[in-house]
Amino acid sequence: MSRLAWLAVLSVVLLAVFALHIATKPVDLPSYQQVKTNWKPSYSVALDRNGLMLGEVRTNFSVRRMNWVEFSQLSPAIIETFVRSEDKRFWQHNGADYLALANAAIGNNNSLHKRGGSTITMQLAASLSPINTQRKRRSIFKKINQIRNARKLEKHWTKQQILESWLNRIDFRGEIQGIGAASQLFSAKPASGITKVEALSMAAMLPAPNASLATIKRRACNTATKLDEPVSCDLVAKFINGIGNNKSANDDFSSAYHIRQKLAAAAGERVQSTLDKDLQTKAEQILKQQLARLSRRNVRDGAILVVDNKTGEILVWIGSNPDSSKSPFVDGVTAKRQAGSTLKPHLYALAIENRLLNASSILDDSALQLESVQGIYAPQNYDHQYVGPVSVRYALGSSLNIPAVKALKLVGIEPFMQRLSALGYQGLDQSADYYGFSLALGSIEVSLLEQVQAYRTIANAGEFSKISYIKQDKAKTNAVISKQAAFITSDMLADANARQHTFGRNSVLDLPFPAAVKTGTSKAMRDNWAIGFTPEFTVGVWVGNFEGDPMTGVSGTSGAAPIWNRVMRLLHQERLPAPMIIPAGIVVNQVSFVPQIEQQRSELFLQGLQRNTIQVMTKKDMKPSIIQPIDGTIIALDPDIPEANQLIRFAIAGKNNSVQLVLNGKNVQTGMLWHPVAGKHKLQIVDQDKNIIDQVSFSVR
Repeated sequence: MSRLAWLAVLSVVLLAVFALHIATKPVDLPSYQQVKTNWKPSYSVALDRNGLMLGEVRTNFSVRRMNWVEFSQLSPAIIETFVRSEDKRFWQHNGADYLALANAAIGNNNSLHKRGGSTITMQLAASLSPINTQRKRRSIFKKINQIRNARKLEKHWTKQQILESWLNRIDFRGEIQGIGAASQLFSAKPASGITKVEALSMAAMLPAPNASLATIKRRACNTATKLDEPVSCDLVAKFINGIGNNKSANDDFSSAYHIRQKLAAAAGERVQSTLDKDLQTKAEQILKQQLARLSRRNVRDGAILVVDNKTGEILVWIGSNPDSSKSPFVDGVTAKRQAGSTLKPHLYALAIENRLLNASSILDDSALQLESVQGIYAPQNYDHQYVGPVSVRYALGSSLNIPAVKALKLVGIEPFMQRLSALGYQGLDQSADYYGFSLALGSIEVSLLEQVQAYRTIANAGEFSKISYIKQDKAKTNAVISKQAAFITSDMLADANARQHTFGRNSVLDLPFPAAVKTGTSKAMRDNWAIGFTPEFTVGVWVGNFEGDPMTGVSGTSGAAPIWNRVMRLLHQERLPAPMIIPAGIVVNQVSFVPQIEQQRSELFLQGLQRNTIQVMTKKDMKPSIIQPIDGTIIALDPDIPEANQLIRFAIAGKNNSVQLVLNGKNVQTGMLWHPVAGKHKLQIVDQDKNIIDQVSFSVR
């Protein structure tokens, strides 16, 4: 060949080498610190008031990453197993293992299963490259580029940094990325605790992460044999069978689940709440234990909310008990449930504030029928018994229903609705006729959050402000209840003697220190409440079933109250509550009752309403009035019942001497049974001079 031809060939070779050099030129790769800093887990972190971790909330659903795992946090089994199975000369080469590349090239010519021979450094360099060569079709140019990138990486990074970064960025099954996520989700422990069996099993996923579990088991056992590892294939198979059961982080019902969902932020962010992790954990255990005791009474669900009265900061937020609930995603703190008797304190506070009643005012607990747009409303007490004349203090303490309805009749339904709205109860958007007198007995649906916020208002001398689980500037306050009415209501709620008729002595509502509390049970025992406070804390508890099926024989003192009792003791185990200071405008006076329906006692009065003696009017002392039937009653005859068996009783209350009962102009006897006659009728009470004392109209159809 001529000299000119040799020069031409040499030129072509040099051009080819130059072109290859340019085509495979290493790219600019980020530094180790940049890679580590830019790493974002798929979760935001919820913290308690002291910076302790409450838990994580997944907010990035395209990939599942945990926090970055440093080299020092890797177990020896991970380091040894992953290196030996993926790049056995990792610690010796400078980025490329040319022997492994040659073996791969030979093997690829004789096998259907292609192997790349890429080192750990080459894989990491490829994943960091702006042009990710791992996602492109393989070629000699791509491979050379990988090698050069890897050699460049080895000049600037330590071997530990390379292995650490590679382990954090490799893909496992599904969307799981990184050894941190794989360790937690497959083994339920950090990377520092991974064993040889677990490491072999996870390393076996890397060639094809989403291969069948059978394939991964076979590959793991083959790797163990190849590496001469004394590992039982049965243990490998057992571990791999379990990795298919890893669950979403948002299914993690560990501590503070519901509040963690509310604290969810951008991936990698840390959000501080007002919760106290220690109190939260202990209260969760209290709820769990009580629901276990109630399981035979068909009780599955419960919720607890604890608030610092001074700041309005929520210390405990428990929305459910995942161990017993069929619907653990439901948050019992915000779910709406029927209020039951828990609205009564707000009703009496309004009546006292308006000077319509005081704590010693007498209300008659006797049979009552009221006309409403829905028909005749006849409230009953919890035990279907009547006490007779009773003071407001005892009516509230013993949670009597009929006196509460009579108090609402005095106050008015519309004003009571306005008061409830001002206390933070939402959804009262219907007319007064729609709610009717049953509003006194808690016929509306409310949330535990609303309940605690309203009761905290009483505890805070009538000052309302919103409670929060995020630390904030001092919330705007609004005077909703007068200080005097709030104090008297608190005092009545804390009076163990006033509770005695319904709850007995030494009930679960009694604590070693003063505390105001009110229980409530909704219709058919579907909901049970216990809400109360000391000057420092307000605690609300609800138990029931999210599905709405009734509990069996669960009363106010057997359902929510034991939880309330234990949480209150927990809050005050190191310091007793501060004494309640009587505000100006209240007079303390000794009061006695004539006749003596209740013991003489020291009582609280609004200034100007104080008295020494309460004259109790019995039915015999009252002005005569017709109590049955009530005005406007419509009676429908039933054709399927014998006419002789369809009777109506006429009844009057009060003084009945020297008066006459008159039906349609004809005298009738009090207490007589009357055979209904179709048409409109008028029943009157007249005195000796034929003056009408009372009258009602009713009709029979």
